[in-house]
Amino acid sequence: MRQLFFCLNFSEIYAFSDIFVLPSSTETFGNVVLEAMASGVPVIGADAGGVRNIIKHRVNGLKFKPKDSQQLIENREMRDRLKAAGTQSVANRSWDRVFNGLIGNYEEILMKKGNSKFISA
Repeated sequence: MRQLFFCLNFSEIYAFSDIFVLPSSTETFGNVVLEAMASGVPVIGADAGGVRNIIKHRVNGLKFKPKDSQQLIENREMRDRLKAAGTQSVANRSWDRVFNGLIGNYEEILMKKGNSKFISA
């Protein structure tokens, strides 16, 4: 079984999963949660770090208090609903959107500070 996973890419590994649990309370951006959602796997993550902003509790995943990952899901109907909502949640996420949003935030700050000469059109 171990050799099988060395031959597969992440989307194939996620496809084998019924649920994805990320117990880390220090995950900065939450890429693995986004990947699992994009693969249609329902997610459970700690209500901390970047995951806090990705998972909307009981909408597109489940959150639990950091260091308390005992809250797992047995309700198949809820799993199916979370799978669909998770896939939909990540449909509009991309690195271009993240960077454009970040640049927009910096431009807004510079404009408020009166430093518009640094902003290129």
